[in-house]
Amino acid sequence: TFLERLWCLLEIFVYLEMGGRVDDVTLVLAPPEGTDDVDAYFEERFARFDVSHATCFDPVERDRLLATIEAGFGGLDQFNASLKGVVADLLKR
Repeated sequence: TFLERLWCLLEIFVYLEMGGRVDDVTLVLAPPEGTDDVDAYFEERFARFDVSHATCFDPVERDRLLATIEAGFGGLDQFNASLKGVVADLLKR
């Protein structure tokens, strides 16, 4: 999922940094097969989201991308909070 892939998260980072609006984003949620409570599944995933756990094929590239996000948002915790806020807004629609 995009919450686990650092390049996907970097795309969100760039979009937000360039003034992107939440109203222009469409979030399509596709739960794994067999998920009984879809809302609970995604609430739990977003609640425990932490960009520092995202993966990248190349560990050196991962470190560089995390440093870019950290510098742009003033810290990884700030990015986490920002992304959670965006997702919360999207889920309200």
